[in-house]
Amino acid sequence: MGADCLLFYFEGRRLAVPVVQMGNSRTALFYGLTKEELKMNKQEIYQVIRDYAVKLTRNHQTYTRADLAYELKDYGIGQDSFDIVKLVYEAYRFYGNEAAIAKAYVDNEQIQSLVDSYKACDYSEKNDTTTLSDWIGSRSATGSKLLKSLTTTSNCVLKVKDAPMSTDVSGVLTGTSGVQQVRSKADVLFKNYTKMIDAYAAARAEIKATILDFVAIRENILSTYRKYTTALIDAFGESIKLIAPQLFDFDSISYLNEQYMLQQIRLEYDAIFTSCSTLIGEINESFSTSIRESVTAYRQIGSNKLGMVVAGLNMVNHYLQTAERTNQLKMELVKLEANITRDVTTIKGDANRLCVIHKTLNELYIPRALAYYRYAEEVLNTELNLLLDSLYATNELKALREERNISADKLQLLEHEITDNRVNIDTYTSLLKQHKQSLEEYSAQYNQAKSSKPRKPFFLLNILSFGYLGKQYNRNIYDWDMIAVPVIRSYENILRDIKLDTEELARHREDLKQRQKQQKQLVLQISQLNQKILSQIRTKPESKLKLLDHLEPLLKLLRIAKEIIESSLAPQLLASVRIPGKMDFEIPKQMKQNVGQWAKRMRAELDADSNSDSASSKTSQSSESEESPESSKDQQVEALKSNVAQQFITTLESYGYLQAMYENGKLQQQAYKQELARLQNEFAKEIKNIEARSAGVRETLRRINTATNHEELKSGLLALAQGNMPSLTMEDIDQFLAGNKTIII
Repeated sequence: MGADCLLFYFEGRRLAVPVVQMGNSRTALFYGLTKEELKMNKQEIYQVIRDYAVKLTRNHQTYTRADLAYELKDYGIGQDSFDIVKLVYEAYRFYGNEAAIAKAYVDNEQIQSLVDSYKACDYSEKNDTTTLSDWIGSRSATGSKLLKSLTTTSNCVLKVKDAPMSTDVSGVLTGTSGVQQVRSKADVLFKNYTKMIDAYAAARAEIKATILDFVAIRENILSTYRKYTTALIDAFGESIKLIAPQLFDFDSISYLNEQYMLQQIRLEYDAIFTSCSTLIGEINESFSTSIRESVTAYRQIGSNKLGMVVAGLNMVNHYLQTAERTNQLKMELVKLEANITRDVTTIKGDANRLCVIHKTLNELYIPRALAYYRYAEEVLNTELNLLLDSLYATNELKALREERNISADKLQLLEHEITDNRVNIDTYTSLLKQHKQSLEEYSAQYNQAKSSKPRKPFFLLNILSFGYLGKQYNRNIYDWDMIAVPVIRSYENILRDIKLDTEELARHREDLKQRQKQQKQLVLQISQLNQKILSQIRTKPESKLKLLDHLEPLLKLLRIAKEIIESSLAPQLLASVRIPGKMDFEIPKQMKQNVGQWAKRMRAELDADSNSDSASSKTSQSSESEESPESSKDQQVEALKSNVAQQFITTLESYGYLQAMYENGKLQQQAYKQELARLQNEFAKEIKNIEARSAGVRETLRRINTATNHEELKSGLLALAQGNMPSLTMEDIDQFLAGNKTIII
């Protein structure tokens, strides 16, 4: 309405339709379908879901929930929500459990079928407790199997044997066999790691699915709890006080970001794999170059013995360079292995946490919830009817009850009307604010439109102009009517809306005031009737005994329901396991320092020897007028020896650093094992406690399932209580009936 809405009239009611400004025109925008239209189009939506499913399965593809929501936006689906899951399941059932629909649509994590994720909700809604129990049992078995698979795969990740010595003669000759072993080991490590990540994702998804199943049962128990607590409050009024159950948010459970972990390891693996491929090519090229240089030097020197020495030194230098670069690559592999070891430890630790959550749900929470959901309604209904019969045993009490129920119905209707008044007061207050803003925005345009209306020319002037002024006026008034009249009309509509909405606001405020007075009167009247009922019951000992017999089990059963509804997880189970990252130990650090100092000392000694040889060579050259060919060849050999010696030191240095990293890795693995053992010990205590409690739950379930009458079933359900519950005495009943005691549920 106003600047943001157009006003239409339909069956005597004003309907505000959102509009947007587009030049000089206004176009209505309808944001989705109504519920009635959506219901009419459900079969069309089912058909769309099925058609997409057939195409997807034919192409071996799937849609996530968000993907399907996007495709259904033209059918009144505004956004991705749990409603999409329900629509998919309904389509699945509508087409006779269509397999394509079950396969084609998965959750947004692309792990669980949308059809499977809704089954527990469907069985609960239909009160099909037998099928629900079977489904939960299969879920539990699947969860146990996946957790066992996760343990197996995580234990196998690091079980990678070093590749046997290559039988490829070319690899041994060129020096690439060490690089090939590194690549082979990295490849096996990464494949094993990927399997572990997939196993963790599957186990996590199954835990989440189990939680959804429990929440579906919890919702039904919550409905039963509300139904019977409301019945008690209706019967006893303010003497019964309800404290709403606190629902545990299972979304507060955090999990490892296994895809991020995989991404980081993949980056390291890709870097090693690329380096291996590059290095193999470079080593092969270096080998070819060394062979060519050796042959050339042999021919140039001429001496068989000296030529063989030069050729040999060239090849030794090649193999030393290859060994150094292979050592560098092995260091990268050690880093990769260390990070994988950390992740394996983390996932093993978190797998223990998931196991505790799984056992808590499947051995404690879900069995209790299923038993209560399956049998409690029957017992509660029987006990409530017996309680009400004992309360209203006489005609006078029945009449008081009828009068109170009539007043309660009036109060309920009145409260709905009060709520409607408040909503409308807020609505009209907001609309009036918008109208006033619109008046301010359009007042200038309105005044301009009013003042710009052309004036009709005086008839004598029109005659004297041979009708020209009249024609010009008609053109101007036509243009004014097309441009200015819509502005004037919109402005005047806003004024009319302000008048109508102000009247509506005043009416709702007055209605609210009157209804609040009536509400107070009805509340007082119901309270007085309750007091009359309770005072009559208080004077009849037999009524009090019956009240005690049926009120106490009702209260206990409702408190058990509240326990189940409020089932939660310990804080230590909510956060995923965290393992420290890179660790540096003193012994490997000392080893690296010693290797560095040794290499530095050896290079210094080699440089000193080289300088000494160079000085003697210069002295010898000054005594001879011309350098002999033999002397030149000896210098070439000495220079090559010096290069080989330098490379030998560098290669040994890299080998020393590699050994230090190996040692650091061993110590880090030991630290990880200790941390994992600590975590496993903590979670083992939790599991032992769960197993002890589950034995009691199983015994209670046996009693419930073998019950042959109402009293045995009631006794079995009362045994579901986790601790001692307060009992009512006759003194409590007297105080309760006198209004001096409030029972809190």
